[in-house]
Amino acid sequence: MLKEKLLDKNDFDPNHILRETRELFKDYPQAEIIAGSIRTPVDVKEAGVNGAHIVTASLKIIKSALSHYKTDYAVDQFLKDFSAWLK
Repeated sequence: MLKEKLLDKNDFDPNHILRETRELFKDYPQAEIIAGSIRTPVDVKEAGVNGAHIVTASLKIIKSALSHYKTDYAVDQFLKDFSAWLK
C-alpha cells in the first residue's frame, strides 16, 4: 500500500493520525475525537496530548492512568500527619 501511495508511512502512527484528525475537524467544534485500542496509561496520555477528547480503555488502565506513586505517597503522608495531629 505504501508503494501504491495509498498510505503514507505516518498513517501507521496513531499520534500522527490524532493530530491530523484534530486539524481536519478544527472547523467543527462540536465534533469529538474518540481514541480506542488504548492498552497502557501512556497511550491515554498520548491520546489526550495529541487531540483525543475521549478514550476507550479498560477500568484497569483508567485507574492506572489516574494514579501516580508520588501522589499516593503524599496523600498517605498527609493522612498520617493529620491523624497524629488529631491525637
